[in-house]
Amino acid sequence: MTKISTSEVVSKNTQAQVKKYLKCLSDLLEKLDEGLLTFHYGGRPVRAQKSDLVRIISRCETNNLLELGIRNIVLEAVMTSESLSAGSGYLALKSILRNKNETFDYKNLSELSDVNAVLSNLMGVGLSKKLVYTIIKDAAINSEVSLSSSKMAFSPVISVKPVLEIKGTLSEMFSTKRKRLESCAVIFIDGIIESLGNIDSLLQSFGREKKNLALFARGFSPEVVGTLSQNFNSGNLYVFPIKVEEKDETLKSVENHKNFYNIDNIHEIRSLTVDSFDFEYSVGFENRKTTIEGIESIDRKVHITFPSHYKNLIGLLEDRIRYGQRVSIETASSGIAVSKGEKKDHFSLKSVKQSIKTVESLQKSLENLGAFVLQH
Repeated sequence: MTKISTSEVVSKNTQAQVKKYLKCLSDLLEKLDEGLLTFHYGGRPVRAQKSDLVRIISRCETNNLLELGIRNIVLEAVMTSESLSAGSGYLALKSILRNKNETFDYKNLSELSDVNAVLSNLMGVGLSKKLVYTIIKDAAINSEVSLSSSKMAFSPVISVKPVLEIKGTLSEMFSTKRKRLESCAVIFIDGIIESLGNIDSLLQSFGREKKNLALFARGFSPEVVGTLSQNFNSGNLYVFPIKVEEKDETLKSVENHKNFYNIDNIHEIRSLTVDSFDFEYSVGFENRKTTIEGIESIDRKVHITFPSHYKNLIGLLEDRIRYGQRVSIETASSGIAVSKGEKKDHFSLKSVKQSIKTVESLQKSLENLGAFVLQH
């Protein structure tokens, strides 16, 4: 009688568990492709999309520690792949579960319709995908997006604001805990404010009205900053000195702003009053940069307000929207791949290339799993 070693038994048992777990994943993937897979989020069932693959795998139940280990190996591979290219984890897992690599037709230049096709493939045709597509058309593909819910909203409302980012922040000598200014006026001075006399009439006018002014300049004398800080802390003046970094060229992009001043028109500052400004900007301070919302710029900030019954889904919606933005950027920059099968699935070219690497790596990990268990 042939004697079977313990290592052979462990290895065979491990591979059997791998096949069993992959069969479970295959059934999930089939339901996902057919639009029949759901999961619970925020206390309600949600139809799963390919963009939710990491969440689906992480919630897949396991019966023992070995299955848990197998799941974690698959999950780590998919998460890593998705972090490198959106959609690649799904493609890699599909190739392993179907035991074949899909073939594609490639196009290096993508149009808006191509981006829309990839979004539909990975995100379906529901609310999240529609919001991403609206952001691309009405704002910018890399817009900064924030979400909230409101009892006043009857349907999702998208507001788009241009946003300008400037390298620089409040002068270190100016003491305040405020990180954001609302209903703020802005003025840009491409130079250094060395004395209060340069801006005295401006300060007098803003002191009377108690309104916010973001004062951008290349530099300020200690006397100027000290006076502004002292008056701010005593509640007499709300003028915030923001020092723009010397090498930052952003000021050139606002040369046409009505309150931009340099050596050619610096003398006009002496005649400015509150009435010379529009109070339609929001200014935020973060690390070593300052953002201005509402000013002309190619960059955009998007806020989406949902009805209150979406409140518990905000986290999921935010994840999906950010995923859709990544998909759009990758498709626009790398090109598009269309599967040659009966069903024409669309992916970014980058995700197809990344999936090939992931398949090779994950297959090796699963094939050698028995040895890993023995070493442990």
